[in-house]
Amino acid sequence: MIPNQTVEEIFQKARIEEVVSDFLTLKKRGVNLLGNCPFHNEKTPSFTVSPTKNIYKCFGCGKSGTPVGFIMEHENMSYSDALRYLANKYNVLISEVQKTPEQDESARQRESLLLINEFATKHFNSNLNDTEYGQNIGGAYFKERGYHKSTIEKFGLGFAFPDGYDLINTAKAKAYNIDLLKLIGLVNINERDFFTNRVMFPIYGLSGRVLGFGGRALSTNEKTPKYLNSIESEIYNKSKILYGFFQGKNAIRKQENCFLVEGYTDVISLHQAGIEIAVASSGTSLTLEQAQLIKRFTDNVTILYDGDNAGIKAAQRGIDILLSQNLNVHIVILPDNDDPDSYLKTHGSQALLDYVENTKKDFILFKTNEVLEQAKNDPIKKVALAQDIIHSIAQIPDALKRSIYAASSAKTLDIREEVILSELSKTYKKETEKQRLEEIRDQRQQQRNASPGDSIQPTDNQTDIVNIVNENHPFQTILKILILHGNRPFGPDNPVNTKTQILSDIVEDLDALEHPLYISILREYQERESAEINNSAEYYMNHSNGDIRNMVLSWIDPGYEFSKNWIEKHHHPLQYQPLPEENYVNEYNYALLLFKLFALNKLVIENKKKINEMIEAKDDAGLLIQLKAQVLIDKERSALSSKIGMVIVPR
Repeated sequence: MIPNQTVEEIFQKARIEEVVSDFLTLKKRGVNLLGNCPFHNEKTPSFTVSPTKNIYKCFGCGKSGTPVGFIMEHENMSYSDALRYLANKYNVLISEVQKTPEQDESARQRESLLLINEFATKHFNSNLNDTEYGQNIGGAYFKERGYHKSTIEKFGLGFAFPDGYDLINTAKAKAYNIDLLKLIGLVNINERDFFTNRVMFPIYGLSGRVLGFGGRALSTNEKTPKYLNSIESEIYNKSKILYGFFQGKNAIRKQENCFLVEGYTDVISLHQAGIEIAVASSGTSLTLEQAQLIKRFTDNVTILYDGDNAGIKAAQRGIDILLSQNLNVHIVILPDNDDPDSYLKTHGSQALLDYVENTKKDFILFKTNEVLEQAKNDPIKKVALAQDIIHSIAQIPDALKRSIYAASSAKTLDIREEVILSELSKTYKKETEKQRLEEIRDQRQQQRNASPGDSIQPTDNQTDIVNIVNENHPFQTILKILILHGNRPFGPDNPVNTKTQILSDIVEDLDALEHPLYISILREYQERESAEINNSAEYYMNHSNGDIRNMVLSWIDPGYEFSKNWIEKHHHPLQYQPLPEENYVNEYNYALLLFKLFALNKLVIENKKKINEMIEAKDDAGLLIQLKAQVLIDKERSALSSKIGMVIVPR
């Protein structure tokens, strides 16, 4: 357990703009910050961060939350793990009771897998730095590459011994669960190390935790794969990760560019040379998820690929994916027999940067030049290659960009612009429809795969009452006033604070409340009050229960704001509606009347059942009592309805 005072300290220190900025680039927009949503694919930024409210809200997919909620959602962490993440970020010391083995066993599997990867990273690094064999074999490889000690430390590089039992024996000695090592591919089914006689490259996620590994063979055996990657697992999905992105994300944001290269060693060499915007796909062709990751930090990508045919083809395969994310793409093809690493060694970092600046080509120029080179005087081939260019342009979401590229390609290929535009229009419509159908299929698949949520469902005997309990239920308004304004005075010059007034008012009608979530919130609020623990809105905004979190956030950010400049600009106050922070007493009084009416309506239902029972039992005396009770209830309902201004339909 994390102590309450520590949780409060985390809430106070965690700033939403700082937390979110670790994962995407935000740009100033008025008092708020704006960026591309990390939770869904969007072309136009709709992800809004409010530093004043300390929350985020995406107007595209609807997700919203606080710093804790963002980390839970983005990193797929539990509530307590998200708190620990933020505590580490903001240097908040957590003093926890030592966990028992049973508690460790019941900890979330994802966290256990991450801890095992952390152990493996340290173990491989120790093999490299602290053993004579590791220094002579693994160290020799890195020395040949020219890597400094600081570079090895920055990327967590290591070495896996060749015997096949080094890692598993160490893991057993430290009481790690071997089944979990198998689950992430560090150990195979025969209980031997998966990585042997290889230099090791930990693959970091965006938050800086190791998600998987790449291992390069040092053996000269041709049958041995040169590179091995971790298997896909709960924590490692290579299609969503770019090697070096964690180390380079700040430089990418600052320089507003990203160099995309082919291999781990290219990334490391470039970083060591001070070019920290270099990243690489982890043993896979560029994917949509990787392009979306780049887009969150920059609009510009420069692809650096080897000068051989394979490098050129790889560059062309990735272009369409990058274009679909509205990225500005430039291509740099290095001289024959050169890769970024070898070019750096021969010419140095400044020469490489100069070469990139002088030879980079916009994708359309690169591709049209390829068309002219390949087609030459062959009209049939020229048509096919022109269609390929049109297909690439059709991936671009921005209509103006498409138009400019269409005009440029028409001129270069010597084809009438209206012909290019006509074909482009057809292709764009096809691609848009294809994307729409894919999104529908994905949504349906997610719905089929979705497990039941954590929200509390009403039991059968609650149906009659709970089916009319929704976001407009008066008790939700009461809870809103209690949590947001509980410590404020209950009106001008009133010595009683709002929470005292509310808790006193609702006591006699609580039996009518059958909504489990509302009951849970009220009970917790009362318990925290009794224990004199802070009952701030911030606590409930960061609550471990997602339903409570989301409900309170909907109060904090209702989707609109009253204009504070209206009176200043127009010298004309809001005549009919005070600002919410000034109107909470009136809002509460009205909600209280509605809740009391709600309680009486429930009483009517219960009394009607009793009347029917008396009729069936032919109990005239009991029937008379219930009928008199009904008259009193109806009278009170009528009085309440007059205050509220509501017409009550007789039941």
